[in-house]
Amino acid sequence: MTNQLSREERNRHADNVILNESDLASLYLQLEPLHQEYLTLAQQLKFAGD
Repeated sequence: MTNQLSREERNRHADNVILNESDLASLYLQLEPLHQEYLTLAQQLKFAGD
């Protein structure tokens, strides 16, 4: 366990951090923009590979 990164360190390395500290609606408010961002990125990578 001593080899694991602290939460702060993991957050510094993360591309995105989702806080699950409230209700489901609050969680979805965080997830929807990220979902759209990753869908867009996937489309761009798909077309770049063609």
